Amino acid sequence: MKYAVTDIGSNTIRLTIYEVKDGRPLVLMKKKSQVGLADYIKNNKMTQQGIWRLVHTLKTYESIYQLFQAEEIFTFATAAVRNAKNCKEILKTVKEETGWDVDLISGPMEAKLGYLGVQSTFNLKNSIHLDIGGGSTEILIHKGKKILYENSLDDGSLSLYREYVSRIFPNKKETREIRKHLQKKLQAMNLPKLKNPFPIVGVGGTLRACNNLCSELFEPVDYPYSSDGEESQGHFKVSQSKSISKGLMKFDPVYVRNVLRVCPSRVHTLTPGILILQEIADIFSCKEIMVSNQGIREGYLIWRLSEDYGRK
Repeated sequence: MKYAVTDIGSNTIRLTIYEVKDGRPLVLMKKKSQVGLADYIKNNKMTQQGIWRLVHTLKTYESIYQLFQAEEIFTFATAAVRNAKNCKEILKTVKEETGWDVDLISGPMEAKLGYLGVQSTFNLKNSIHLDIGGGSTEILIHKGKKILYENSLDDGSLSLYREYVSRIFPNKKETREIRKHLQKKLQAMNLPKLKNPFPIVGVGGTLRACNNLCSELFEPVDYPYSSDGEESQGHFKVSQSKSISKGLMKFDPVYVRNVLRVCPSRVHTLTPGILILQEIADIFSCKEIMVSNQGIREGYLIWRLSEDYGRK
């Protein structure tokens, strides 16, 4: 069967068409729309312009659903919608204008779905799952099949940019303010102290963009392999991410040109996202980051097709 999964995020709206074979979702096509819904949040409410931008984007996907003859269409939303005071109005308008119900995903549930998607590829024994989005950051830690910790930080790459950055890249003062803010918020989350280092496996556009930049700017780290032998998306060093954030802060033309070439849509949100990564990596003394090409959309589809659906 073919399934359409649409992920309404704070920065992007992503559609993926899947065909499920032997219980495993296989990607047939992907489409990303850079909408920036977090920019339409005023006084903790999404503006009418933002709501209609969301509706218009979803309507443009109708022809894709029809082209691929998707048997079922699933749509879910994360931080930008769930944190808006007029959340019910947003969901109601989408339903009236498109006919589709939107599944509102909580922060902890978002962390679980990312974990499900990553584990479908990596199947790691112990790890820290990190999903840096535009409006939130999800952290889940597991040991074996036991989840030790799951929580959502209500800061993401786009929300930090909007709150702290005056131009394209944060300057030294703004970087210090972002770090101070993150350190305070992360301390309040009571992250567990791990006896042995756990690897960090990341998903989301910020980490994929950082991985692609590291591959262009530095000698690539050997790619890890998933449990079934297929190559995963990537692997980079935290020290490399620090070189990127410092280079962009100084407006170094080498780094700026590469960002504009490799990930132009993230030119303004990349540095705040990298700062989130660095603060979390420092807490867990992690030196390298694995980046998965499976994430929340795959996890969501696995969950919707499982017996656990409905248990949020």
